[in-house]
Amino acid sequence: MLAISPGRSDFLNFVRWASAGLVLVGHAEMISQMLIGEAVDRSSELFSYFSAHSHIAVMFFFVLSGYLIGYAVHRSEGRDSAYGFRGFFLDRWSRIYSVLIAAILLTAILDGIGGAFSANYRQPQHIPQDFFAARMLVNLFSLQGLLGHRVQLGSNPALWSIGYEFCYYMTFGLIHFRRALFRRQVSFLAVMLIIALLAGLHMTAYFAIWMLGYAAFRLHHIRRLTLAGWLAIPLAASIVATNHFLVYRHDLRVPEPVSDAIIALLFGAMLLCAYGGRKSLFFGFNAYMADFSYSIYAFHMPIIFFWYSLAPQKLHSSLTAVQSALLVMLLCLVGARILYHASEARRGGYRIAAARVIERIGRLALFRPRAR
Repeated sequence: MLAISPGRSDFLNFVRWASAGLVLVGHAEMISQMLIGEAVDRSSELFSYFSAHSHIAVMFFFVLSGYLIGYAVHRSEGRDSAYGFRGFFLDRWSRIYSVLIAAILLTAILDGIGGAFSANYRQPQHIPQDFFAARMLVNLFSLQGLLGHRVQLGSNPALWSIGYEFCYYMTFGLIHFRRALFRRQVSFLAVMLIIALLAGLHMTAYFAIWMLGYAAFRLHHIRRLTLAGWLAIPLAASIVATNHFLVYRHDLRVPEPVSDAIIALLFGAMLLCAYGGRKSLFFGFNAYMADFSYSIYAFHMPIIFFWYSLAPQKLHSSLTAVQSALLVMLLCLVGARILYHASEARRGGYRIAAARVIERIGRLALFRPRAR
C-alpha cells in the first residue's frame, strides 16, 4: 500500500490552500480594477505584486492534480483488484460535480440578486449577455474549454479550469485503463486523436503539464526516486525567480506556455524531495485549509464580483483597497467553508447516486428487446 509521509502531506496541503489564497488575491485585485478602476486606492504595492502572480497557482493546481490522481488510482487498485474505469469515473465525477453544481447555482443566485441592484451585471465586457442557456449547458457538462474556448458562465470565469480538469481526468482514465477498454491499439490512438482535436492545442499542451504531476508520482512512489530535502529550498527560489523575471517582468519575452512549463518542471522536482516523517506545528491548520481548497476556487469569483458591484456605495468611502480586498477574501473563505459542507463534503452521496444511475442504465440496455 502506497503511503505519503506526514511531512509530504503537510507540504502538499500547504501548497493547495496557499495556491487557492493566491488566486483570491489576484482576482480581488483584478475585479476591483475592472469594476472600480482609478477609484481604487492603490495603497499597497506588495498586495498588487502578489496579485500579479496568481497565474502560477493554476500551474501548481495542474501538477498537484496529476500527482494526487496518480496516488489515488494506485491506492484504489491496491485495495480492490477489480478497480477499473467505472470506479475511476465515479470517483472523478463525484469530485468535480459535488462542487461544480453548487458553484453554478451560487453563480446564478448571486448574479440574479446583483443584477437587480448593479448595472455591472448588464455590461457585456464584464459578463456575457448572450446564449445563457447554452453557456449553462456547456459549463454543466464541463465542456467550457473545448476547441480552445473558455465559455464563461455569468460572473464565474474561473470555471474554465474545472472544465480542463474534468477533461484531463477522463483522458488520463482512458490512458491508464486502455488495455481493458480497447481491444485494438488503433482504436485507442484514434480516440486520443479525437480528444486532442476537440480539446485544441492549448488544452492539449497543458495536459502535458498535468501529466508532469503524474510522472512525479511514478518517479517518487513507484521508481523510488527521492531528492534530498534541502533541494526544495533552491527549487522554490528558482520558481519565484522564474515567475518574477519571465512572467511578471517578461524580460526575455518567453511565451506563456514555455514559462508555465518551466515552473511546472521545477515544481514537479519539488515533489520528488524528501519532506520527512514529522508533522509541523501547522499540520492541522494546513490540512483544514486544504480540505476545502477546491471549494474556495469554485465559489470565490461570483462572491468577489458581487462584493465589488454592491459594496463600494456603502463601504469603500471608509475602506482602503487592501482592507476591502481582505474583507472580501475573508468572506470568500467563510462562504466556501459553509458551502463545502453542503457540497464537497457530500461527494460520497454524489458517487452513490451516479453509480445507481449507471446501474439502471445498464439494466435498461441489458433487458432491451433485440431487433428481429
